[in-house]
Amino acid sequence: MSDQKKLNAGYVAELFELQSHVNANRAKAYAARSRVTENAIEGLKMVLAAFSENRQILNECTENIFRIRKGLIRCQKNLSDQEKEVLIDKAELDYLQHRASLTGHVLDINNSMVKVNQTVIGLLGTISNTNSKVYEYNSKQHKENLELNKFQIEEIFESALDSLINHCRDELDNCEADLENVSQHILDSELKEGSNSSFANVRDELKKAFYKMESVMNSLSVTLDFPKLIVSSNQNDMREDVNHRILSIINNLKSIDSEIDEVMDGWRLKRLPRVDRDILRLAYVDIHFLDTPVAVACDEAVNLANKYCDTQGRKMINGVLRRLQRVKVN
Repeated sequence: MSDQKKLNAGYVAELFELQSHVNANRAKAYAARSRVTENAIEGLKMVLAAFSENRQILNECTENIFRIRKGLIRCQKNLSDQEKEVLIDKAELDYLQHRASLTGHVLDINNSMVKVNQTVIGLLGTISNTNSKVYEYNSKQHKENLELNKFQIEEIFESALDSLINHCRDELDNCEADLENVSQHILDSELKEGSNSSFANVRDELKKAFYKMESVMNSLSVTLDFPKLIVSSNQNDMREDVNHRILSIINNLKSIDSEIDEVMDGWRLKRLPRVDRDILRLAYVDIHFLDTPVAVACDEAVNLANKYCDTQGRKMINGVLRRLQRVKVN
């Protein structure tokens, strides 16, 4: 291993170790915050219970005690009315002194609660500032993601052109093999006199070979449009449209494939050739994301299938599009 590779491997190991430490510390911090929050909530519940419910019960007991005392004083037969009034006034005075003392304690509690509220307000401010920093960080990272997601349309066309050329080359190779096969059959049939069936087979194979050649020539003719497309790729509307379609597929690939699978009768999207899959995905995006009229989207998909798919692929795409159309209408 070269020194540069060793150095890169060391950096990767250090990065993973740092990531592990950061994730572990974050987990500990969140666990501690969860416990602190839980304790704070329980503490506030206890304060509210002690300050409101329990205090109210105790105050009611105090009032009942003094009410009973006044009743007992009035029932004393050995006391004159004046003596009873004195004792009742004294009980009332004790009660009022008790209430005054309680009011002082309540004021102290209120002052403490004000300090708690101020602390909570300060805590909310800190949390808000932290959330703002996270939001700013996320916004910055989102912008970077948008920059990364800005596809170069010229590169897309170049890649598409390369794929199409390679496809045509493969098809031409297949046609060449078919023609060689037909040529061999013709040679063999010339050696067999009176073999009409051999000529019929040769004729059928020639038809197939010419059909493939016609398909390849049609595909090659499409490549003539690419220079015009590359020139028009500088138009902002076209760039936005291409970016929107591509990003819609990439960001929703799993759900798109899943919903297409649901309308494929006894088949799975992943088993189709890549070109067939992409045509169906584009049609789905047109219908469900771009609100293109279903008939228009299906016609565009059928045109693409006629250019780039074999007979079985065209039939499959037609059937799936019909079912997608029914699902959209329903």
